Amino acid sequence: MGRKAKISYEEKIKASEDYINGMVSAKQIAERLNLGKWGEKRIRLWAKKYREYGPESLAPKLKKEDMADVAVHHVGDLFCFHYVLSEFELPEKMKKIDPELSLSDEFYHRYIRINDSKEKDKEKLTAELEEIVLDYRYSGIREFEDLSLTLLKWKTEILNSFCEIEGRNSLIKKILKLANGYSNFKRFRNRIMYSLNKLARHLF
Repeated sequence: MGRKAKISYEEKIKASEDYINGMVSAKQIAERLNLGKWGEKRIRLWAKKYREYGPESLAPKLKKEDMADVAVHHVGDLFCFHYVLSEFELPEKMKKIDPELSLSDEFYHRYIRINDSKEKDKEKLTAELEEIVLDYRYSGIREFEDLSLTLLKWKTEILNSFCEIEGRNSLIKKILKLANGYSNFKRFRNRIMYSLNKLARHLF
């Protein structure tokens, strides 16, 4: 992947507003800002964050030296909830306080849905995983940007775990069940290797 273009907060706001108002297409905005191959995707993601969480969600991240000041200013807010929140209400309350946390939760559940999916179509799974990687890459959240690189690096192995590995594990369980178990591991291994070899033929 190429190096990401440095876009100012003001440029992100204008790009989001132009796209939301239908003044310019995502492609035109991406070309204007020289965002490269995945520019349109970034524009749509900015616009989504702008619509759902407001322009503040596109603001640059605070530096570590600024964190102490913010913590001091918000100490009072941390103790202003004079009622008990259930385990379901607390996450929702926290997501309303921090838009980035809400987006992170959405990203997390998107990957979990794929991971728990029973879908076996490798092409469809590949397209969904690549879309998630792109959204993570241009989310503006450092942890998800790092995660996108990990997913990209291990994409083949992840897809195999969804499709091929699960199918093979199922076949091995069936072999064990049909044979009522094996006392000889070598014969068991040979049976598995034979069953998984699509080119194998019976020899009489």
